[in-house]
Amino acid sequence: MKKVVWTGVVATLALFSVGGSPVAAQGTSPTRRQQVRARIEKRAEKRFRRLDQNGNGVIDRSEWTRKPKVFDRFDRDHDGTLSPEEFRRLVAARARRRH
Repeated sequence: MKKVVWTGVVATLALFSVGGSPVAAQGTSPTRRQQVRARIEKRAEKRFRRLDQNGNGVIDRSEWTRKPKVFDRFDRDHDGTLSPEEFRRLVAARARRRH
């Protein structure tokens, strides 16, 4: 029994020393989902800066040029502005519907 266990341990160590850790290899490059998410977030930031015309860090109702219902639905705290987090949720929701 001990011989079988040690054989397994040695074989596993040999595999990792020759080919590297499969777990480590996965962590080095982002997955497809992570790449898509990063791209969506980058676009959201760019759009947010463009829509925030006065540069105060939020999108006011007066700066919003699209449907008012969309603004109202994503203005979670109902303060009449879209924060960067609220806007990210909006962009992510739209992206999910497209894919």
